[in-house]
Amino acid sequence: MEPLNDSRSRKRHRSLEQDPAQNGAPPSSRRRRSRPPISLRCVHDSSNDKGQPGSKTEPVDIFAIHGLDTKSPDTWIWKDNPKDPQSREVNCLADEDMFPSRVGPSRIFTCDWPAELFESLEFAEHTFEELAALLLEGILGHHEKHRPILFIASCLGGVILMKALNMATDDSYLSIKLDTRAIVFLSTPFRGTAFQEVATWAEPGLKAWARSQGCRVTRWLDFAKESASEVGELTREFTQTLKEKGCEVSTFYEKGYTNLRRKIPYIWFLFPSNKKILVNRESGTLEWDARPLSLDRTHVQMNKFNGPNDPDYELVAGRIEQHLQKVRDGTPLQRADACIRRHYEKGRLKIVRLSGDLLEMSQCYINLAIIKQRKDTATNTSSHTSPFSLSSRLEMNTPHKDLLVELPALFSSRESSHGHTKEPRRILIRGRAGVGKTTLCKKIIYDFMYGKMWETLFSRILWVPLRELKVELPRYDLGEMFRHLYFNREPDGKMLAKTLWDTIKKTNYRDTLFILDGLDEVSELSNSQHPAFGLLTGLLDSPNVIITTRPYTRLPSAIEKCNQELETIGFDLDQIDDYIGKVVRSLGNVEEIRSFLEKHQLLQSLVRIPILLDALCLTWDESFRSSSISETLTGPISETMTAVYSAIAQRLWKKDIIRLNKFAGGSPGDAHISEIEEKTEAESEALERLAFSGMYSNVVEFQSEHRNDIRKLVKPNTDGRVFDELLGNLSFLRSSDPLGSIQQRSYHFLHLTFQELFAAKYFARQWKAGKELEFHDFKTRKLLNIKPGVFLGQEKYTGRYDIVWRFTVGLLQTGEVHEDEVRANSVKGFFEALGREPIDLIGPVHQRLVMHCLSEVDTREREIRLDLEPYLSQWLLLRCDLPNAWLMLDESEFPESVVIGALKGLTGRQRLRIIDYLSEADILLSEAVITGLVEVMGEKNCSRDLCDLVGGIVRYQSNLSEATITRLAMLISDEGTHEDARNAAASVLAAQPRYLEAAFVELVDIEKGKMQKRPTVAGTQALGKQSNSSELVVTRLFAGEKAESRIKLITSELSEIPENLSEAAVAACMWLIENTDGSIQRSAATALQEQTKLSEDTIITLAELIRNEPDTPNILNITKILYNQRKLPGVAITSLFEVLESERGNEHTRSDIALFISDQESLSKTFMTRLLELIVDGHANDYVRRGAAMSLPYRKKLSETTIEAFIKLIENKSGSEGFRYQIGDILQRQSSLPETPIATLNRLFRDEYSPEISRYIAINVLSVQRKLPEDTIVGLAIGNGRESMRIRQAALRSLWRQTELSEKTIAVLVRLIENENESTEIRSAAAGHISRRTALPEETITVLVKLIENENESMEIRQDVLEILGKRTELSEETIIALTGLIENEQEMGPIPSRAALALGSQTNLPIAALTALLRAIKNKNIYDRRVRFRAAEALDAQTSLPEAIIHSLIALYRTEDIRIDTAHILGELPNLLEKIIKTVKSISESGRTSEVFDFLKFFYGSFLYCGLEEQFCLYVEDGNLVFYLPGGSRVKIKVPPCEVLAAIDEGRRLIPPLSKYSNLWLNDRMASGTQSVRLSA
Repeated sequence: MEPLNDSRSRKRHRSLEQDPAQNGAPPSSRRRRSRPPISLRCVHDSSNDKGQPGSKTEPVDIFAIHGLDTKSPDTWIWKDNPKDPQSREVNCLADEDMFPSRVGPSRIFTCDWPAELFESLEFAEHTFEELAALLLEGILGHHEKHRPILFIASCLGGVILMKALNMATDDSYLSIKLDTRAIVFLSTPFRGTAFQEVATWAEPGLKAWARSQGCRVTRWLDFAKESASEVGELTREFTQTLKEKGCEVSTFYEKGYTNLRRKIPYIWFLFPSNKKILVNRESGTLEWDARPLSLDRTHVQMNKFNGPNDPDYELVAGRIEQHLQKVRDGTPLQRADACIRRHYEKGRLKIVRLSGDLLEMSQCYINLAIIKQRKDTATNTSSHTSPFSLSSRLEMNTPHKDLLVELPALFSSRESSHGHTKEPRRILIRGRAGVGKTTLCKKIIYDFMYGKMWETLFSRILWVPLRELKVELPRYDLGEMFRHLYFNREPDGKMLAKTLWDTIKKTNYRDTLFILDGLDEVSELSNSQHPAFGLLTGLLDSPNVIITTRPYTRLPSAIEKCNQELETIGFDLDQIDDYIGKVVRSLGNVEEIRSFLEKHQLLQSLVRIPILLDALCLTWDESFRSSSISETLTGPISETMTAVYSAIAQRLWKKDIIRLNKFAGGSPGDAHISEIEEKTEAESEALERLAFSGMYSNVVEFQSEHRNDIRKLVKPNTDGRVFDELLGNLSFLRSSDPLGSIQQRSYHFLHLTFQELFAAKYFARQWKAGKELEFHDFKTRKLLNIKPGVFLGQEKYTGRYDIVWRFTVGLLQTGEVHEDEVRANSVKGFFEALGREPIDLIGPVHQRLVMHCLSEVDTREREIRLDLEPYLSQWLLLRCDLPNAWLMLDESEFPESVVIGALKGLTGRQRLRIIDYLSEADILLSEAVITGLVEVMGEKNCSRDLCDLVGGIVRYQSNLSEATITRLAMLISDEGTHEDARNAAASVLAAQPRYLEAAFVELVDIEKGKMQKRPTVAGTQALGKQSNSSELVVTRLFAGEKAESRIKLITSELSEIPENLSEAAVAACMWLIENTDGSIQRSAATALQEQTKLSEDTIITLAELIRNEPDTPNILNITKILYNQRKLPGVAITSLFEVLESERGNEHTRSDIALFISDQESLSKTFMTRLLELIVDGHANDYVRRGAAMSLPYRKKLSETTIEAFIKLIENKSGSEGFRYQIGDILQRQSSLPETPIATLNRLFRDEYSPEISRYIAINVLSVQRKLPEDTIVGLAIGNGRESMRIRQAALRSLWRQTELSEKTIAVLVRLIENENESTEIRSAAAGHISRRTALPEETITVLVKLIENENESMEIRQDVLEILGKRTELSEETIIALTGLIENEQEMGPIPSRAALALGSQTNLPIAALTALLRAIKNKNIYDRRVRFRAAEALDAQTSLPEAIIHSLIALYRTEDIRIDTAHILGELPNLLEKIIKTVKSISESGRTSEVFDFLKFFYGSFLYCGLEEQFCLYVEDGNLVFYLPGGSRVKIKVPPCEVLAAIDEGRRLIPPLSKYSNLWLNDRMASGTQSVRLSA
């Protein structure tokens, strides 16, 4: 297709102008006219009466194309008397009673094209293809994308239309073909016309006449002579293309005769009369049209009708109506998509709160975080997040911001763990019940349907609850699944399902996203014998898929690995605050809840779980004021988890009592707790037994058979309800399929913690009553009976019961006041039972269990606390002395009295380690602990570093009390306090809004010289209504001779500035900014920089200040105040533009101004134009232009004009390289670029004579927008001496868009890597591409091995090659030998040995020689890089099994004293390796070699201890067996004499020097001293 010259450069919404010449004018007047364009004119527009796409009133675009030797509008107009200009005319396209009255909401356009038989000699002839392209361009300029199109094509106009639609295959015009839904052909000659008979003998005369007039006969005459074969091929292609997409077609042919000689212009009288049908039935119909119609009219009348009653008009209009009806109903695919939308709209996207109220989707927060695949403890041995804290167990820790993924960016490119950028398309999302997996699915659908999220990526999203695959289907394929899910109520559902399935297959799944919800619910389908196995695996293997599941569920092994694994995480603090404000009705309650959460760290962790936050809001917001939850939680056990859950459970029971009709008269809110328990006894027992059996069986999703087992155990229901129906009416359970039948539903508890609560209720009830536990093993379907004490002994160390035991302790304390003694005995008895055998011989697991249970003991049980807390203190000190050990201080359960005692009683290294740990732990500290830290800061010998460390801890606490503030004020005002402590205290006060505000107010008075009164008044007033303590602080700080220095100290220590300063404080800061300079002005400006909601007057004042004094020294700080103001007033922006467009002020200030103007949420068109003009102005300051362009990449879409202007900036060397890179970044972030800019960029990057930077940026932009030809890219990468380094690197980067690389490309990349003369950058980039190749030829591996063995090779290349080898799961023996050689070569420095060990870790069956080499590496104390030893151990860990000889060698490592502790830590970090070793030791024991078992226990004790510190790993003696409890929950039993076990353990402790001071921590030592059993529990 020829370039369209100027036509594409026009605005596409602008009409192409029609040639003024008239068709009937003499040739001489047409001879000098300009080339006639395609012209479109809208003659009717009722599209404003539109409905939604797919609705019965969806607007349609109708384009009418005339035939040969005519023009619009004449060709569509009926004239009663064509010779009389005054006669009646009827325009069938424009008159309101004609087609406009029959087509509904629509726009009707006429399309004029140069159809004359004669044309000027001044221009070359139009080709058929050119006219078709011009037609497409004209339609594109008027058509609204995605709006259905109906064409009415007359005569030869239909042939041009077919050609145009056949050509509409590229991205520019494809939308026209896709939107074409119906075509009406009026006498279109698909197989030639009768005019052929006269054209041949008329041609000489026509050409002669044309020459005499200075013009020529157009090629339409040739077409009329020989059109049959050409049009036939065109028609076949057209039919095949449009029929496949389901386009509606009607053909009309004429029955009237035409005098052929009258079709010969000017010389018709020279020829004899010859009447024939010009386009007969054979020529004017398509086989595709099963119902062609004839009209009783001549050819010229086929598109003219004398009025709405014209019978032929009725035929044409009726057929158009039928087509539009089907168009609006949609194609089968569109109807299928519409059914799916309706399926989602029928209540399936509603979020229902516990109260039954609906929650707006805007109030649903979905937080996703990338799951870290592995923990590299070789380089990070001191993480500060305990895996045993409540937040960790509930998986509610806040991940690092770099790991967070926003939902709209789910499929955006991100860097993989290997450093490569990739767009994920297969995503696995894990999450517990209650954390929002179902809400996530609903929000994805909602945002796709209504927010247009991912609309450029996918045509549809199919949410498939995988449990639906468990129903019985006639066939287990996609078609049947679609019919069952979406179309089972549709009369033609089977056809719709097949259409959808065929479309998805035809498009290779590329534009369909599957959400496969609940993989954990269909574990039985992963059996290859299940009939749905193939369907499930096919779905899981889809190229575009989101899979949701509970934690720890594995994908079937045959399934392709997902690109990205994410987890749903809880709300952050801002979302919690926002949610409370939106769903709690009473403003007073909102403030109560917020205040309450600020004071309770435990509750802050719990309400990160969405369902628990909703439960708290519900229970607080229901008007049960006589027994308010705040009253319930302010007693002595208010800090316990049990108290919180019990209070929530009581409110939910009160709600359920009403639903179950169990409360006759009165208000449930007035009921006593005992009344609630009585009325819900049967329901509670059902939940308790269900929960306990589920905990034992490790079941969280309860199927019908599970519920039936429990039904047989509970009391019969007396209200006539079916058991399943009863469960469905309880607030504590949720169904995965609430719309399914009751019996087919599965149920789960609101959150796992509620299941744990009810399981604990059952255990505590049986414990108190002294009755056996009776529960079902759901896996074996057996009923089990066991005493509570025996069950506790068996399961106390089982990880999944941890929260159950916490709840049990809390529940054992409940009861009436007169039952205090019984209550205490129950709790004490429970702790005594914990201390009985079997007991953890390592210690950490038992210590954590006691600590967690102790956290649920109320403060009245002083005896238990006094017995246990000293031992927890000893464990803390032991951990301080043990290198790289968790300190547990970030666990909310750790007793604060122990921390306070350590801060007061310790000095030196142990205390410093505790404080350093607290500084890294993101936890809320109690008032007592904060007080202890402030006291440390005030010590005379407290170093500057320690003061800063403590100050940092206290500063980030959000709940500082008045007493703490007063202590800090005293430190500042006390002249005896050393300067480091005063500075640290000032930094803390600077982060407290009320005192910072008062300081600024006082500074104003100081500057005004109003310091006569003592104490001053302004600071006190700034605090508002505060306590006497606040006034005391103000008096101390803001009065006296040195008040000014103290206030300046506070304001100069600004760190975390509050975002909501009071009006008084803002006014004070503004006064200081306007009336002072230097450090005071800077501090005031810094304080305002974090404010997001400054008043309009303040903003305007600042803008005026910037405009009037752009050269003030602190003007940059003042300018930055406006950065966080998302909506600047127009007058302020105008002032700022004056600075921008002038030469005043330094470039940094002006750049900042440009930046925050461009960052405004809604910038007016005028301001945006000015900003863009500044960017493209080649004479403007480069730094300022960069500031203006900074925020543009994040704007949704730039206009095509702007994009083209930006490309010119790249092309024309405008601005610095940095500026042009920035422009390239803007273009890269556009979701899709129009074709013209794409073409320009293509030309740029291919043209080796273009500026290098222009080509470089063009390649980068294009590589994001679309795949580039692989051969071209490889050619650029090779360079051949012509290409610069930058171009070659960019070319290699663009290869990441290729999903697979050809063998030829792989060979080229290998040659680049091995070429020593190449730059390291090029070789490294080539290696990156090789590393993602799943299989490599052996000759390639040989080349790579030579590179790593070459000590003269660069370090970077060797590392890259080792990464490639590390991704191969099967390496040759020669390669493995080469890798072990690198590990053992002590001359090798840097990361090479470590990387080699890491590469060996990819092999699961290493030969014995390699294993021995790894052992030597672990033993080699001279290796300077500890990572080598750790990764060598990891490589052993990766082995499927280890030979016995290797196990013995590992045991022997511990005989070397100087590496013993480090080896213990390394192997303790690898529980899988320990498990392999333990199982081997069991085999050794079974062969009778018990002495070797005791050696193992003795020497491996250090590793056991480290493993127990970080994992649920312990060992104990039970029934004459040594039992290892492994982190995965399994147990390994070894038959050995218990007394010798204890002896071996004792010897093992003595081998670890730090343990010698703490021998009384372990049970066997205390047993010898006769310590009471309750004390042994520590």
